[in-house]
Amino acid sequence: MQRATMEDRAGTTEPARTGTGEQEAEQASPTRAANPPSVGLADVKRGEALSLLATEHVGRLAVVVDGKPEIYPVNYAVAEDGTVIVRTEDGTKLTASEQAWVAFEVDHVDHARKLGWSVVVQGRAFDVTAALDHRSDALRRLAVESWAPGPPHHVLAISPERVSGRRLVVTPRLASRRPTERSSTI
Repeated sequence: MQRATMEDRAGTTEPARTGTGEQEAEQASPTRAANPPSVGLADVKRGEALSLLATEHVGRLAVVVDGKPEIYPVNYAVAEDGTVIVRTEDGTKLTASEQAWVAFEVDHVDHARKLGWSVVVQGRAFDVTAALDHRSDALRRLAVESWAPGPPHHVLAISPERVSGRRLVVTPRLASRRPTERSSTI
């Protein structure tokens, strides 16, 4: 049996088993069906990715600081056009994000079924805290429930230039035909 990481399946580093498919499934659980479902990766289109993004409340903001990536968990909201809103205080997140390309990632994992999805938004981030245009005003009004103590004073808007997503999906396996033993006489 070979060992792999879940990174091949879901972008994590959790150990996972790979092997000979049906034979491995039967060895692992003799009561399991002869043709257990298989799990595969499916790309998620932009519209569905933005819909999935709106179902969660915690994501990860990735920025570059002194040439090195840093990732911060943040609460967020999503505008109708897919703009991601993050509220933050003065500091590294704000300084490294303002008018820079950033990545924002959200995922959902169903541990019981070993399924899930991940969505990544890449785009420029802008501090719209004091901007006077109507769009910035509308973005500031989006409710972001912050779990961190104290009211965040800055509102970052991430314009969704690139949106991608992947989902672990279950697909039924086709019944395989096993040769039957036949006795033959000549």
